[in-house]
Amino acid sequence: MAFKKSSRKVDVPDSIEEMYVDYKSRNIKGPVDHQTDMLRKYTEKYKCQNIALELPTGSGKTLVGLLIAEWRRKKFDEKVLYLCPTKQLVNQVVKQAHEQYGIPVTGYTGSRSLFSQESKTNYRLKKTVSIAPYSALFNTNSFFKDVETVIFDDAHACDNYLSSPWTLEISSEADSALFKSLTTILKKKVPNTDFLKWQDDYNTGISDLAWVDMLPGPFLFELKDEIHSAVSSYVSLKENEKKS
Repeated sequence: MAFKKSSRKVDVPDSIEEMYVDYKSRNIKGPVDHQTDMLRKYTEKYKCQNIALELPTGSGKTLVGLLIAEWRRKKFDEKVLYLCPTKQLVNQVVKQAHEQYGIPVTGYTGSRSLFSQESKTNYRLKKTVSIAPYSALFNTNSFFKDVETVIFDDAHACDNYLSSPWTLEISSEADSALFKSLTTILKKKVPNTDFLKWQDDYNTGISDLAWVDMLPGPFLFELKDEIHSAVSSYVSLKENEKKS
């Protein structure tokens, strides 16, 4: 006997404010004028892949973000993730959503292994808007890897989370052997004054924290195989040392 798969069909208004009228558990009258203006601007552009909205601190951007998230969850049957810079802000947004706005949300903090079965089901079946810190999405094994819409609260604060997985820091003190190998490789493409500065840092342990430079992309591409080989050899060496 075959089972019929039921699809969730919900008639959701094109207007976010109109949708929100039916939320009886909210403890606010609704979005105020400047919030409504922002919601209407969003619905005019909602088909765009990336949208940035700017509101001053204290102007109720959390409600705007949550209403957009809830509208997309219901209207397009999407998995929607609302990201905050910190776990404390996640808890704050969850509390506001439940106690003030009457919007169904689920908070996700800590390791994914600690997520309850109910929380996992809420996300997978799109029962609520998911609230989590940036770090929950930008890691190597994210629970939210199949998310369909992401809303960033304080988007300017996510730079480090975006870049950190692809950033390698090498210290002349802690990784002296690798540092020396890489400076020798990079010597082929950098001015001699820069190379001497690296050598001074390496030999004296005194760094000029105000000095920074960037190797042009084409030069880095030419050296990528040598750099990869040096880093791989160093990592293998360190792993063997741990085993012995």
